[in-house]
Amino acid sequence: MKKIAKNPDKNLRPSHPGMLIHLADFEPVRLKNTFVPKIQAQQQSNTIYAEFKQRNIRVADNWPLAGSEPDHENYQAMLTRYFKQHTDPLLVVHPQKPLKEVKRLVHLTDLRYCDTGILQPMTNLAKSLGADIFIVHISVDGLPDMENNYAEDFLKSEILPRMYYENVVLINLRKKDLLNDLAMSMDIIDPDIISLFWKRHSLFDKLFMNSDLRRAVYTRAPLLLFPSV
Repeated sequence: MKKIAKNPDKNLRPSHPGMLIHLADFEPVRLKNTFVPKIQAQQQSNTIYAEFKQRNIRVADNWPLAGSEPDHENYQAMLTRYFKQHTDPLLVVHPQKPLKEVKRLVHLTDLRYCDTGILQPMTNLAKSLGADIFIVHISVDGLPDMENNYAEDFLKSEILPRMYYENVVLINLRKKDLLNDLAMSMDIIDPDIISLFWKRHSLFDKLFMNSDLRRAVYTRAPLLLFPSV
């Protein structure tokens, strides 16, 4: 197993498609944020908004979600109303985490239930923004954890052939230490967008019913939610 050196920014770049990263190999440090002048950041934000609009992704950046995290019931109610009326993906932007340059896109999923229908749209978005994709495997309730070798083989045989993209990294999390590992992986990756399915195989509820898990995800970056079909 290749040891991750102390330069996480360099080592987060995949050396080969579907590279598997082990959390034990990470140095527990936060990646440095690159300073961007305010006017440049606004220009980048406008460009990114235009990119989302072109791809039929709606942006909610003015929802009344005060505080460091949303109230679960109100959040669920707003999302339920949205997805009853729309079939487009929704990007929810945290008031304290505005949309910025997108270089790291995290997709939370159980690999065994990863809907191939969103792989190409998500890949096209990452390509257009020049972003790396981090697929974070979280086992849904009722299914066992995936061993690292099996998860990597599954990604290479079932997922990567449908993505046509080299900049993909796999992180395999275990149920036992899910909260700590998820928080650590978010610290290390410092994602610009976190994507997952809305109400698919209970993963959204699993993450958002638990206040600690909710904080580990919601306060990190804008959420890109795909409708369950």
